[in-house]
Amino acid sequence: MQLRIFFAALVVSAFGFAPAYVGAAMPPAGGANQRPSVEGCLGQTLFNGIWRLTVTDSAVKVNPDDADYKNWGVTIELRNGKNAQNSPGDSGFQEYPQIAFEDGTVLDMATTGAKVQYQNAIFYKNLPPGGVARTTMYYRMEGDDANRTPTKLLISIKPVEYGKKFGYTVSDPSFRVNLTCKA
Repeated sequence: MQLRIFFAALVVSAFGFAPAYVGAAMPPAGGANQRPSVEGCLGQTLFNGIWRLTVTDSAVKVNPDDADYKNWGVTIELRNGKNAQNSPGDSGFQEYPQIAFEDGTVLDMATTGAKVQYQNAIFYKNLPPGGVARTTMYYRMEGDDANRTPTKLLISIKPVEYGKKFGYTVSDPSFRVNLTCKA
């Protein structure tokens, strides 16, 4: 019996999965909405070959453009890792990041003001090599979402768009940041 437990522990550590007879069944990874992404935690710098992303804060915050409602604020820092001037909007970033909850539901940015602020601070920002852009993105928390805590920030990036290749070093350069863990 001890040899079987030792073997199971060896398999888990060597291959990253547990055989069926060791403990409870594990749910399969992924799902209908799962997409491969560069993943990490709050405070961890993630790199997709062009952009370095760090989420520095995630909490309930007052949105200056939407002060009458509860808003979830996610503060990010984005650095250009290319050796040439670059803009997220010109390198495959999709319009607006989303936050997701444990059950898989997502929220888009709160207001038109929050979207314009994100576009000016990040999406259309031309950054020199090593240049940095910082902003806080706001998501209105109302209805059923008001008492929940988001678990992920999702930033969708297409590695090829309109036939143009951007030079990402990973197959899917999108970012997924776990907002419940810290690096």
